[in-house]
Amino acid sequence: MSEYSLAVAVSNPASVDPLIRMGGALAQANDGSLSITSVTELPAQIPVTADEELASQQEAIIERALSVADSLGVPAEGHTPPSHRPARSIVSLVENTDASGLLVGADERIPFEESLIGRTALERIIKQVPCDVFVEQIGPAPAVPGDSVLVPVADGAHTDTVLEAASDIGKAADMRVHLVTVVSPAADIHTIEQTEQRLRTHLATRIDSAGEVLAIPGESVVETLVDLTGDHDVTVLGGTEASTLTQLLSGTVPAGLAKRSQNTLLLVTDGP
Repeated sequence: MSEYSLAVAVSNPASVDPLIRMGGALAQANDGSLSITSVTELPAQIPVTADEELASQQEAIIERALSVADSLGVPAEGHTPPSHRPARSIVSLVENTDASGLLVGADERIPFEESLIGRTALERIIKQVPCDVFVEQIGPAPAVPGDSVLVPVADGAHTDTVLEAASDIGKAADMRVHLVTVVSPAADIHTIEQTEQRLRTHLATRIDSAGEVLAIPGESVVETLVDLTGDHDVTVLGGTEASTLTQLLSGTVPAGLAKRSQNTLLLVTDGP
């Protein structure tokens, strides 16, 4: 297996294709591989080897995931560990494979204590894994491959990782990367030019694919970006603070886009 390995946790059959396509793009751009796991929580009273139906469901998910990875030309291996502690199993996979990153779905039926993004067990995973974490909120249409990647840039704590992820997606899927900063409606020409020059520097030095830059005036950053998401296939966005999911979504912009984005949203948080 390659030095770059991305762990992908998937348990919802409907999420297999979009998660593996996204993971495949991130791995492919780095000549890497995928370590895919389907982890389902067993009741404490059931031995981990006892539920044959559950094991069959997990194997079917992994077989589908490996088939998608193979169609993309991305090396992959599958893991199906039934577990009483699925969060610990995911952390162990990351540690045992020395993964460079972890990709999970925001709407997965992964058996965390609560199933939606921002809940306790997923936060524990993010705190414990020694790598970057990507949380994909799957949109109404396929995101990868597509035509364009939207990247709101505010030079926050996760900017480097966000730009790297956007570059990887653009490079692997031949998608244009659009770097955007929302400025005040009262911004003068000098401010707009300075902002776009900063974005052009990011594009020239950090993005390994074709792209464009735009400083767009807007009364509301969230409203402006929500409108823009309808014109792109995927939005790559970082948090504003340290690497926990609560902090990732604590800012108005990440929270607003997580609720209202019209495309697939990839939320990025840095590893330690």
